[in-house]
Amino acid sequence: MNKKKRNVRKKHKKAVEKTKAKRRALYEKKKTV
Repeated sequence: MNKKKRNVRKKHKKAVEKTKAKRRALYEKKKTV
């Protein structure tokens, strides 16, 4: 069970990083405009 939980968290971390990057890109766009 613990192993599974750890795996999910790793995947989730990657997803969070992706969303963060998207948000950052949007923020930079707003800044330039």
